[in-house]
Amino acid sequence: VRVGYVDGQLIINTTFAQLEVSKLDLVVAGTAEAILMVEAGAQEVSEDLLAEALDFGHRAIKPLVDVQLKM
Repeated sequence: VRVGYVDGQLIINTTFAQLEVSKLDLVVAGTAEAILMVEAGAQEVSEDLLAEALDFGHRAIKPLVDVQLKM
């Protein structure tokens, strides 16, 4: 999933318009159990925000994995 940070809120799968104003462009890939890959670009965000964004992204991945397993 892609995580952005716009107007003080983390957003999953940002639009191109949101990415233009986002202070964070984070791509998180993983399984239901763990994060496997991270790519990021940012405008001076805190370590706490980055950690929160990683967790936010991982939580968004879990339902996607469930759907894939059901398929």
